[in-house]
Amino acid sequence: MPTLGEFVARVTSKYKGKIIKSDGSLIGPRGKTEVKSLVRTGEDGMERIAVIPDLKEHDILVPHVLRSLCIQLDIPLKDFGLPLG
Repeated sequence: MPTLGEFVARVTSKYKGKIIKSDGSLIGPRGKTEVKSLVRTGEDGMERIAVIPDLKEHDILVPHVLRSLCIQLDIPLKDFGLPLG
């Protein structure tokens, strides 16, 4: 499984995704944080968006989080080694 940083890098390079940041900031359990999202145009021409999890770049994405991000961004699951079912 990729780290969060590897996933974001791959989405921005291979899938032409862009990172967008919220205008404001929130106070979470670990203090002040920004909401960041990945945006890309899917295979169907529709714009897709997924909130980037509040993790460190070197944190490994667990399969269900990786699967959810791929589905939200219209990225084929097999591109990240996930089963289709």
